[in-house]
Amino acid sequence: CYHISGSILYSLQCSFIINKIITQLKSIYMATTKNLVIDQGQTFTFAFSVKNADGTAKDLTTYTVASQMRKSYHALTAVSFTTSKVDITGEITISLTNTESSGIKHGRYVYDVEISSVADTLRVREGIITVTPEVTK
Repeated sequence: CYHISGSILYSLQCSFIINKIITQLKSIYMATTKNLVIDQGQTFTFAFSVKNADGTAKDLTTYTVASQMRKSYHALTAVSFTTSKVDITGEITISLTNTESSGIKHGRYVYDVEISSVADTLRVREGIITVTPEVTK
């Protein structure tokens, strides 16, 4: 596609192929959406597996994991989750202690989970978190 060609049709075909490849690459690493509920004052744990495009477990050996929730995408303050991972199985766990969840005002929040390596950062999970109010204190 990168050599000089006098054909406009050839150029259009190359553009189509390149756009198709870009679309496929984006679909491989798009975050999965999962909405969650956190009961204020309770220990919260959520585990999930990250998969490659072919459905096999993603090896997380070279990746670190980070996850936060915020009142909105542009909010300056965030709550960071404790994260852990199992490299070979691609399993990631995010969690909050009961003390941490007690300190979060009830309501709706947004969150995501990202994995990072030297080469790239990928958002692997995202969604809305609803924090339900604690009655007994």
